[in-house]
Amino acid sequence: GRAAGPLQAPNAQMAAEGQSAEGEHEQNMAQGGRLTISVDSGVTGDPLAEVTVSARSTVLQLAQEVLEAGGLSDFPRLLFKGEVLEDWHRLSQAGLCHGSKVQAVLCPPPAVLTASGDQTVRIWDAQTGECTRVLSGHSDTVSSAFFSLDGRRVVSASDDRTVRIWDADTGVCEQILRGHRDGVWCAAFTPDGASVISGSNDSTARIWDARTGGCVRMLEGHVDSVWWASFSPDGCTAVTCSVDGSARLWDPATGHCRRIIADHPGIVSCASFSPDSRSLVTSCSDGVARVWSLEADDAGWPMFLCGHGDDVWWSSFSPDGLTVVTASCDHTARLWAAATGVCRLVLRGHTDAVLCASFSPRGRCVVTGSDDCTTKIWDAISGRCERTLVGHTGNVTCASFASC
Repeated sequence: GRAAGPLQAPNAQMAAEGQSAEGEHEQNMAQGGRLTISVDSGVTGDPLAEVTVSARSTVLQLAQEVLEAGGLSDFPRLLFKGEVLEDWHRLSQAGLCHGSKVQAVLCPPPAVLTASGDQTVRIWDAQTGECTRVLSGHSDTVSSAFFSLDGRRVVSASDDRTVRIWDADTGVCEQILRGHRDGVWCAAFTPDGASVISGSNDSTARIWDARTGGCVRMLEGHVDSVWWASFSPDGCTAVTCSVDGSARLWDPATGHCRRIIADHPGIVSCASFSPDSRSLVTSCSDGVARVWSLEADDAGWPMFLCGHGDDVWWSSFSPDGLTVVTASCDHTARLWAAATGVCRLVLRGHTDAVLCASFSPRGRCVVTGSDDCTTKIWDAISGRCERTLVGHTGNVTCASFASC
């Protein structure tokens, strides 16, 4: 094993870290707020590029520069001191300073997961459009399907009143979660994959142990079908949405309802947290999506995303939290500036209601599913449809990318 260095008292260690950070800041400012970063290939170790960027850049912006300077075919993942850097961190947060050296590796395109009224879940290669696996076992419409954060498992919810957990590589069903008294609309993992939350037509949401399949907590309070249930990115809050016109925020550890967002004049079909867990976007059958602040001192009226001509079925944030995508029965999906509510792009091409829309992990693409039985992958900048995934014989109720 490696020899341990000298121990420092907490205050001394904090002071040392502060001096180090201050030194790096001074070094960065001495370069006029610009950092020169050396980039090696993470595969061969050969020099790939040397790029100069603003000290305030994010890791993803650095990756953009590396893509162009290194002549790469796609955005690379960047590693520093053996650790993968988070896309949305500032370079200073990632520990980078002038003269730092990073490694760049290309990752395969993330898989796409779809659920359908044909009672199946499918996994697709996003680059080729090929279906690589079909998960069969449900006996009624599959209402939702999502990957675990590590991409190794899939959780699906069905009108057959069950939730299933699958091995994403083998397609084997590992667990069947039984207990709901009516069809299950939605199921999703906690960020750590240890638990699953589900929402049902029986007006309840349930939290399950993903390993044993046992129900550990029931969330009661809605007075009509629960169409959506999911966890915040930090895992500290659960959200549910209902036909009763409300969204509810819960403490998943206790089952206590922390907040009721009742200001919807119709069915609330979906709710998604921002990446920092500080905002929430909800979808409503009145054709409007709403962005809510979850800050304790800012619990007023939401920002309205108006423009769809029919029910808004789905809404979610981009990985950087700057954009919201919505899906509507008006056959379109729309991209909105999360800060202003301005619609900046309309995705047209489906021939029936668009039921779902989600961003890729890097935010460059959007995937949509529709009542027209197809899934489409779109360029999130140009709005161009890059690929149509055909294979389901029923409507595509849910479509999303793997996180890795």
